[in-house]
Amino acid sequence: MPKGLRDVLDNIDSSEKETAVLKSKADKLTGLVERQKRIISEQESIIENQKTKISKMSEVPEDIMELKELIGAQRQQL
Repeated sequence: MPKGLRDVLDNIDSSEKETAVLKSKADKLTGLVERQKRIISEQESIIENQKTKISKMSEVPEDIMELKELIGAQRQQL
């Protein structure tokens, strides 16, 4: 087999191996990205739930607000 032909075949073989390695890396990275997207989505859901809980905790009942206003009015009268 001529040396030039052997070099061409070796280059093709090497190129195919590099392509396979790069495809494998791309597949792994794609899987990692999908997993991270799922984790981010779950974390966003948890954050929204926590925001809802915090807003419910910080809401002051209406009767308490009325008492605050009454106390404020009485203090002004003093």
